[in-house]
Amino acid sequence: MAAVASEIETSAKLCRDITRRSATSFYYAFKTLPRKKARAFEIIYAFMRISDDLSDDESVTDRLASLEEWREHLTQALGGNTQTHPIMPALVDVVEEFSIPHEYLHELIDGTVQDLSVTRFEDFEALFDYCYKVASIVGLVSLRLFCLKDPQESNWRKAESLAIDCGQGFQLTNILRDIKEDLERDRIYLPQVDLNRFNISESDLKAHIYDDRFLAFMKFQCDRAEDYYRKSEELLSMVERDARPCLATMRGIYHGILTRIVAAKYDIWSKRARVPLGAKLGIAARAFLDRFRG
Repeated sequence: MAAVASEIETSAKLCRDITRRSATSFYYAFKTLPRKKARAFEIIYAFMRISDDLSDDESVTDRLASLEEWREHLTQALGGNTQTHPIMPALVDVVEEFSIPHEYLHELIDGTVQDLSVTRFEDFEALFDYCYKVASIVGLVSLRLFCLKDPQESNWRKAESLAIDCGQGFQLTNILRDIKEDLERDRIYLPQVDLNRFNISESDLKAHIYDDRFLAFMKFQCDRAEDYYRKSEELLSMVERDARPCLATMRGIYHGILTRIVAAKYDIWSKRARVPLGAKLGIAARAFLDRFRG
């Protein structure tokens, strides 16, 4: 049963509340958007937040079953029955308004499902596939909400490729920032091939090594992430002007984390790299003002 307007607005308010409680860096980016697009992002974020929470909630006996039940809620909602979960009326409304391919949402769930069983990655190709599901897909969904200033088919293809690269940069930054915390959860999101190349073992990582091997390894990984930021830079000029501050803020905050890792000489053991609140607000303010220049 399709939702009526009042149900959609109640659902959207719930999504807004979830986003306000949960969103960190994204929240400051959303605030730079016009209300229609900000509302859409809040709804998409709520869907992603619930998906992640179902994957991470260790109190749930069978998290895989919970995620598959969540996927069934999504399937039914996209098929017309939006009563499967309180956020679904708003989610389906946004999916239809912005023509978001249904497979994107399913691939987001695929990424959270993968997190339940895969804790090691043999090579960068395997890691790229994981990052695609949990981050590049977010970039592709975001691109639909941003909209392109010149929406020709060829521009969409180019922008989608850039959005994938941008998502890779974001997720690789997350991985490098969270090496210590992930080890505590018995997760290593670093390619085993790369670790072997620099003669670094799992026991070395657990011992928090900080020697020439580790510095060379981290430089290699940070350079790879930096390359994805560089390759995706053109995306900023391709999206509609009113969406550029949001994308610029996201990029600024995530790239800021990466630059702090480098500035700390790759010491991710003693202090977690973060962008302070004041710096986040400054990034958002500059991005918003840039919208009115040129």
